[in-house]
This record gives sequence, structure tokens and C-alpha cells, in this order.
Amino acid sequence: MIGGRLILAALCLMATISAADAAGPRMRVDREIHNYGTVLYGDRVVEKFQFTNSGDEILVIDKVRPDCACTKVEALQREISPGGTGTIVAELDTVGLSQGAKRTNIIVQTNDASRPVVKLTLIAYVQRQVDVTPAFLAQKLRAHTENISFRMKIFNTSDRPVTLQSIDVKGAGVAATLSPSLIVVPPLGEVPFTIEMTLSEDKGRTIYAGNVLLRTDHHREQEMILRYFIQVGETR
Repeated sequence: MIGGRLILAALCLMATISAADAAGPRMRVDREIHNYGTVLYGDRVVEKFQFTNSGDEILVIDKVRPDCACTKVEALQREISPGGTGTIVAELDTVGLSQGAKRTNIIVQTNDASRPVVKLTLIAYVQRQVDVTPAFLAQKLRAHTENISFRMKIFNTSDRPVTLQSIDVKGAGVAATLSPSLIVVPPLGEVPFTIEMTLSEDKGRTIYAGNVLLRTDHHREQEMILRYFIQVGETR
């Protein structure tokens, strides 16, 4: 008799918990992490996250936002009836990303009181077929000098030769040239080269900073951006 009462009490408790769990809108996502694996630089890859409203009131998607400019996201449905389903579409754009592992998050805000914020995650390894090292050019000079050099190396993992065609500088007071002026990298090869920088002598200037833009004839890797930072003397 006592055993029967315990079983009945347990069933009532489970029913109460189940009813409480379904009260109001409830967002249930099929998964919260997607790994694209290896993605070639220049590709745009898309993934769809499916979700269900397992509650008993309308689920409202208030906001959907990525934490990286490389990701675009859209909720195809903004209001989902009880038992209904919806889709969030995410697109990762690899243009402008460096080689290596990438992780970006998508924040979804809803009227689900039990979990008002859901974080979806995209993971990928961006594989560049043409890469340059170092990616950050930095020097500290005791005094101003007109010319400085950076020893570089360019890698080509594709099956075709790649030509490094030109260099441009986005930053005041700096000009740059390539040495040698013509750089051809064989398939699956690497070639050393030098970036020669000329600094203008601006009175009182101690910092030169900006970007170096390298252009190639590779159909995916047409532009590569390097950052530079040059300090002259001591800063206060």
C-alpha cells in the first residue's frame, strides 16, 4: 500500500514538473555548436539551426546578432506557435580572416523566461592557400631613420605558381617597396623577400602605424593585409 502511494506521489511530481516546464514559450534548439571543419579562404559557408517551441505560448525571437563582422545571421521565423518550428540561418565569410582556427558566436534573445538568451557557436579552420609571415611588422627605433627593412616569407600551398604583384601602404608618412620587385612562388613552395619602408621625417612624430596591402594574382588570395607599428624614440 505504501509502495503504491509512493509511486502515485512520484507520478504527480513528474506531471507537475512537466507542466511547469511547458508553461510559457520554450525554445529548444537541435544543437548549439556547428563545426564546418576546414574551409578554404574566400569561401562563404552556410549552416541552418533548427529550433522548436516546446512551450504552450507563442515564442518570439526578439534579437539575433553575431559577435563577428565575418558572420551574417537571419531568423526566418520571428513568432513560433506552440509545437511549431523555426530556422536560424548563419553564414560565415572567410574573406579577410587569417589562417587558423576560428570561433564565432550568435546571440539569440527570446521571450522564453526560463532561458532568455541562447548562444549558438560556429567553428571553422580557415585554410589559406597563400600566406605571408610575419603578419605583424613592428620595430622600435632609437632615432629617426629614413629606411627600414622587414624580412618576410610567402607560402603557396596551391598547385599553381603565384606572383606577388604589388604593395601599398595605408598609413600616413610611410611608403613601401618589395625586394625583389618580382616575386614568383612555385606550387607548394615558399620564397623569402623583403619589405623596404621609407619613413617621412615629421617633426615630433614618434609613431607610424597602419596596414600594408599585398596583391597577388591568385584567384582567392588577391589581397593580403599586414599590420605595422613603428616607434621612434621613447613615448611619454
